[in-house]
Parts: sequence; C-alpha cells; structure tokens
Amino acid sequence: MKGGDAFCKELAEAEDAIVAAFLISDGIQGSHLKLNVPELKEEDARRLSDQTEVIMNITRTNEQLFGKVGFVLVSHESIDGMFFPLESSTTVLVGLVKPYDQKKIADKVSAMTRSSKMWKKGTVDSI
Repeated sequence: MKGGDAFCKELAEAEDAIVAAFLISDGIQGSHLKLNVPELKEEDARRLSDQTEVIMNITRTNEQLFGKVGFVLVSHESIDGMFFPLESSTTVLVGLVKPYDQKKIADKVSAMTRSSKMWKKGTVDSI
C-alpha cells in the first residue's frame, strides 16, 4: 500500500495520545513511531502482523451476531493498542498512552481512513 508510512505519520501526529501507528496488511505496510525506540526487528514485525491478523479474524467471526467491529482495544502496562479493521485483511493499529478518549481516537482514525487517498471511497466499511 503506497503511502503507508505517510498515512501513519499523519495519523500519529493528529493526536498527542497516539505514540505509534501501523498499517498492517500481510505484513507491516506502513508505520510511524513518536517514541524514541529502535525500528522493529523483522521477526517482531512479522509476529505483530500475524498476531493482528489472528486477533481481527477471531473478533470478526461474531459480526453476524453483533454487527461490524469498530475497534479492538488491548491494554498493556505501558501502552494500549486500538486495532481498527478496514478491508478484510487490512488493520490500522495505534499505540496509545494514557490519558486518552476512546471515542475521540476512534472518530479521528475513522475520519482519516475515510479521507485518505490510499483507499477507494467505500472500501473502508468497518469503522
């Protein structure tokens, strides 16, 4: 996905609480980190991509019962992650530091994915 790093940078800079952004679709197609940390090693990037795919696939199995998934929130000790499903195999992952407003973050990601030229209008159907 051309422009993945630029999209992730724009997303991370749009909100103080977002310290990392990833575009995941059969691997990491874009990323931006505000944290002063080394770039992900290839094996860590692959694991993050594979785990994201599993998490989102499991969560989406219940869409027929409960409707489309808006996001999945994972809370770790030092950072939270919000996973936003886009197309069937594409996920935007944002790393967050507290405090943050879930609705504000969800609205921001939704608006930015809808307005991005990376996806044709109408393909972002989950958020």
